[in-house]
Amino acid sequence: MFRKIIFAIIVLMVAQQATAQKAVTISGSYDKAGDGVVKLFRVEDGKIVQVATCQAGQNRKFGFHFFPAYNGWYVIGTGNERNNSDNYTVYLKEGDELEISIKQNNYSLSGTKNTRESKIVHDWQTMADQVYQKSVNFSRNSSTFTDFFPQLEKLVNDAQVFLKAHANRNTPFSRQLKELVSMDLLNYSNQFLNTPRSVHPEVAQFSAYYNTIRVEELTSHAASFYNYPWGNRTLSSVLMTAMRQKGIIPGGGPKGFSGILSMVSNDTLKGDLALERMASVKGYDEYQQYLDLFGKFMITANQEREKLKQLQALEPFKPGMKGYNFSATDSAGNTIQLKQLAGKLVLVDCWATWCGPCKKEEPYWEKLTERFAGKDIVFTGLSIDEDKTAWKKYMAEKKLKGLQLHIGTKNEFSSVYKTSAIPRYLLFDRSGNVITTDSPRPSDEALAILIEEWLKK
Repeated sequence: MFRKIIFAIIVLMVAQQATAQKAVTISGSYDKAGDGVVKLFRVEDGKIVQVATCQAGQNRKFGFHFFPAYNGWYVIGTGNERNNSDNYTVYLKEGDELEISIKQNNYSLSGTKNTRESKIVHDWQTMADQVYQKSVNFSRNSSTFTDFFPQLEKLVNDAQVFLKAHANRNTPFSRQLKELVSMDLLNYSNQFLNTPRSVHPEVAQFSAYYNTIRVEELTSHAASFYNYPWGNRTLSSVLMTAMRQKGIIPGGGPKGFSGILSMVSNDTLKGDLALERMASVKGYDEYQQYLDLFGKFMITANQEREKLKQLQALEPFKPGMKGYNFSATDSAGNTIQLKQLAGKLVLVDCWATWCGPCKKEEPYWEKLTERFAGKDIVFTGLSIDEDKTAWKKYMAEKKLKGLQLHIGTKNEFSSVYKTSAIPRYLLFDRSGNVITTDSPRPSDEALAILIEEWLKK
């Protein structure tokens, strides 16, 4: 009887399909209790990102067929993106076939089509399984450091023998295998110390492996953590262990967090750790404190996207709250921040050269700036034009009054104040606190009355 396999067809890179690139085929069986859902993840900046799911059929078979975005580590399993329980690292390159059985607490290879790389990775994971189970699947295994440490030290020694046998070639796989084994040891050893146990060891009781970990050296570059599926999580665990070893008691708030980041050498990793910490911040004032200290470390495109995502999720501004200290540039390229305008009211006009309603307000804006000329108020035009050249040309032609700044399309200001529609006018007091994030337009006399009221205060 024909047994149906459900395949998930994924196009990871559309352009590559038009070339001679060969697809990866994964076929497997779901041999455990559960809902039959198997997930496939890619690795991105030390985290796993789900790219597809497959529901096993009645015969418990599942499959994936896709064009790989890269040759290297992927993750397959039944777990989630947050941790490596029930998720397994596999090495895939274009044209590979992987035949796998997902079991209750691990996996096995089946069939005859598995590559040499797949077999070697599985051999390593079988060797490390006892340590993995006690560290990662701790809720299913009662274990304390008295039985874990001897097994960890044995695995550390066995890993060296394993690598001499299987990673002795100058090939991409050999180099990645060495890195995987090293990172797995870091992950399992430190996760064990930082997960619930009936008893925890004193620092003096740590086994020998922990004394070989040099945080400053490990964090001198981001690649090892970024290429590892659990890199972000592992880095956090390593730092928690290092703090115990160094006797560092973490302080609260941004300044307390600085002590933790001081152990990390690489700026990109500092940015990731800061963003992870900032994800739990609810208010703009505290978030701004973190940005003032650690914003310089957020340098990658993914970090910028995460920062904007976090800003959008913060609590809405209310009158009296400290305004977000946005940055923008003038026509000469100078950076201007809201805090530099302290001592005066600040009226911000969020606009663009292509915005019809914005242009209709221009004559009223000009009259308003003339009406309050010499008063303690800064009229600030904030352009979200993508084309900065077009903005400069428009300003020159129109001779726009006030402080004219450019912030671009993807910017913190729009994320913070949720300016999905323009024009949008915002008014801040002399201390940079919010008066309103949605004031009347210049064509409405109510705005002039509001300004006069606050100038008297």
